This record gives sequence, C-alpha cells and structure tokens, in this order.
Amino acid sequence: MPVLVGGQRINILACHPTPPVFDGKEKRNLRRNADELRLLRDIVDGADYLSDDAGSNEPLEDAFIIIGDLNADNRYGDGDRDEIQKLLTHPRIHPSTSTGSLIPFSKHGSKMGKIVKGNRFATHESGLRLDYVLPSKELEPFASSVICTVDDLEHIKSCDSNMENMSCFGSDHRLVMVDVVLKSGDIR
Repeated sequence: MPVLVGGQRINILACHPTPPVFDGKEKRNLRRNADELRLLRDIVDGADYLSDDAGSNEPLEDAFIIIGDLNADNRYGDGDRDEIQKLLTHPRIHPSTSTGSLIPFSKHGSKMGKIVKGNRFATHESGLRLDYVLPSKELEPFASSVICTVDDLEHIKSCDSNMENMSCFGSDHRLVMVDVVLKSGDIR
C-alpha cells in the first residue's frame, strides 16, 4: 500500500503469515510461513514470477516498511529461523531495527516468556519476537520500542495455560513501534 508523506512515497507491506505451529507431521504451516517470508523478500526484489496491476515485476524502488505479525523468531520457536534471518538481513532492510542497536524491546519484555524466558526482544506472551516493523534503508530509524507494561505482565500471569482469559485482554502480542525520518533526496 503506497502512502504519501510530505509528497514522498513509502510502500507499506503489511502482512500476517501463517503461524508455523498447530501442524501435522507434514509441517504444512511451517512451510507456508517460510514461503510467505520468502514472498516478502521477492516483493522487495521484484522476483520475475510476480507482477503488479500494471504488469511490472520491477523491484520496489521507493522506501518501504514491512510491518506485521510475521510469526517467526530468528532465535527461538518452531518457525523456519533461516527464512526470518534472511529477511532480517536483506540488503534493503535497515539493519539497526532488524539486527542492530534499535531492535524494538521493552524493559518488561524479558519477563513475558511463557515458553522462552529472558528474551528482551519478545513481542509475544510466549517470549518470542514475532512482530516486526522493518523499514528500508531509505528511511532513518531513530527510536523503537515494544509496548509492554506491568499491567500486561500481571495479565499474562493470570491467564491459564490455554489462554482462555485472552479475550479480556485483546491480544497475546504487544505493539511494536519504530520512529523514522525521511532521508532527503532518497525517496521518490
């Protein structure tokens, strides 16, 4: 989805790939999640099997931001860690928010882990980093965070193992924010 900011175009790639769990021995959900992560890279690169409404399969030339619950953590969990790592280290993705000093986190995030303990980059109650805001290199990130409050932690403790109390909370995911500035002259 193209968005104009100050007359400059930023493409928003918003998505929610299949969770790589709730699977049978054939691992269809795991494979589908990996394919959907690969699709994001292919959209950015202009893979020859893709085309837009005008018939073009050119790479994205404008700035972009990939946002969403990607259902994959490059260090933990059941997802294809190689595929999420390839996306996080894609040459067009700004490294500060994907693998560097501005990876979003919350001081309470490491306390969320129902599955993974101590992951300060957790965006999900399991303790996994599943939710992302990944700006392209044409944008300059300067701040980031995951919104996880003490109240969130108290709610997580009160939920049973089947998460049946989740409906009163809204989501098992936390909000991820990345503040960016436009680099002058680089965005069309």
